[in-house]
Amino acid sequence: MFNYLQRLVLTLFACSAFLATCTLAETTKKNDAPPPKQGMPTPKVDVFEIKSLQELPIVLEYPAQAQSSQSVTIKSRVEGILTKQFFKEGDLVTEGDTLYTIDKELFEASYNMAKTALDIQEVQLAKSKKDWERANALHQAQALSEQEKDNAYFAYESAKANVQSAKANLENASINLSYTTIKATSSGFARLKQSDVGNFISKGTSLVEITKTDPLHVEFSIPNIEILNQKYNLVAKKDLLKVFAKIGDKRVETNGFIDFFDKNIDPKTGSLKARAVFENKNNALLPGQFLHVGIEGISKQNVFKVPQKAVVQTPLDLIVFVVKNNKVISKPIKIAETSGEYFVVESGLEVGEKVIVNNLFRIKPQSEVVVDKIVNQEAK
Repeated sequence: MFNYLQRLVLTLFACSAFLATCTLAETTKKNDAPPPKQGMPTPKVDVFEIKSLQELPIVLEYPAQAQSSQSVTIKSRVEGILTKQFFKEGDLVTEGDTLYTIDKELFEASYNMAKTALDIQEVQLAKSKKDWERANALHQAQALSEQEKDNAYFAYESAKANVQSAKANLENASINLSYTTIKATSSGFARLKQSDVGNFISKGTSLVEITKTDPLHVEFSIPNIEILNQKYNLVAKKDLLKVFAKIGDKRVETNGFIDFFDKNIDPKTGSLKARAVFENKNNALLPGQFLHVGIEGISKQNVFKVPQKAVVQTPLDLIVFVVKNNKVISKPIKIAETSGEYFVVESGLEVGEKVIVNNLFRIKPQSEVVVDKIVNQEAK
């Protein structure tokens, strides 16, 4: 009897334990189950409303490189030893400033010799003149032969020529002496010296380069020039165009003008070389610097504009997303040019359409959106 009761208790205990385990497992399964799925919120977007057709200013931008408007290499014009340097590399020098001196001793001696030779020839000229005057007077008195008269005359003329030759030699010696003082032939910034004081230099030795940076030249090429000329007649309007410079995204506080269009189009690229001139008093631009130039002063009629950030490049087209009845529609567009932060659109859009300008990665065609803001509302 006792054994029977013991087995009954153990059986009841095992059943209770099994039920408890099942209950715990079910509870754990319910706790681990994912929460019920909720609907995603409708994306909010900002839009740019297309206004009426406009005449819009066009800004053409091209990569460019700055160049010195004048670059001069100072060279020695006589040989000798460099004795002194009067400038610091990188300094601004003015035309006429003394840059170097060359040892003067030999050139001073040559000058003194030439001056003495001139003095001798002038004395000889004075003697020959008196001899000619006496000979001519005696000949008129029939006291001197024709031959002797002619000898006196030609001696006098020879003396005059010798004086002129001596004067030329003195001038040459004076010029060579002046060349021992080497002066700047242009205003600009002195670059690195190319010869040191104490060196013996030959005639024609390069000493230093001077670059003029105000005004500064900026050279660039205009691609598709034939198409641009058809649209805007750029070359003919050269004097009416305004040009600005940009370094990165920052516009330089100086304006320029185009002073040169090449007369030949590059047959390989279809581009035309051009050059702009910029005032550069504060040296904001440096020779050799890469930058962008922008051309202003032209416009296009009967077009729309859209922010550049609203345009999406696809494998086939340039498109924008517009909102219609709270749904997204993609529309291909044709772009003419750029105008600042905008694209100038020739076709593909209509007045009143709202172009999406943000959250482009969260939307797709036919998806629903909510317009949060019209970014050009204030333009109404």
